[in-house]
Amino acid sequence: MATPVLPHPIVLMEAERGMRMHHMLWHTARNGWSTFPQAVRQAFAKLGWAPPRPAIDAQRRPILDNDSGEDFLYMHHQMIAEVNDRLAQINDPAYPKVEGWGHFPAPDDPDYPVPAPYSLGSPDDDAGLAEIKSRNYFQQTFEPQATRFEDAEYLRTISLAELGARVEFTVHNWAHLR
Repeated sequence: MATPVLPHPIVLMEAERGMRMHHMLWHTARNGWSTFPQAVRQAFAKLGWAPPRPAIDAQRRPILDNDSGEDFLYMHHQMIAEVNDRLAQINDPAYPKVEGWGHFPAPDDPDYPVPAPYSLGSPDDDAGLAEIKSRNYFQQTFEPQATRFEDAEYLRTISLAELGARVEFTVHNWAHLR
């Protein structure tokens, strides 16, 4: 079944420079904080962007136990709420609200096709991107991880904060790259 086309005012809202900049700065501050030089930290803090809980440690590993995962879930929940508020104003019966996928779309999904890999500027990065976009990666890595996040037995063993961190640094990031 074909997915309804996202109303153009929503596309424009999400494409606004301020919206894109907010999202990028939010992730950059959290993900880079532990490795930023002091001057960069001070500049971010002066602008009100010092994260209460960094998401990645100095060795570039996700931090699973400092509640940054809850921050991730909350911020994305707020983004979806903003889109749904605007959709309510638009009142398009074909697209009343954003609804999540029951499962991530397969690589050959006609409504959500995976674009071809593009160059990131380095052979290693290009190879990594091509791998993440591959059918094999989807089947061997992406899909099993997504399924794990649907497993009630597994979810009982981790906190909401850990879940958010694990989602952010696996299927969320992979979906952006795909």
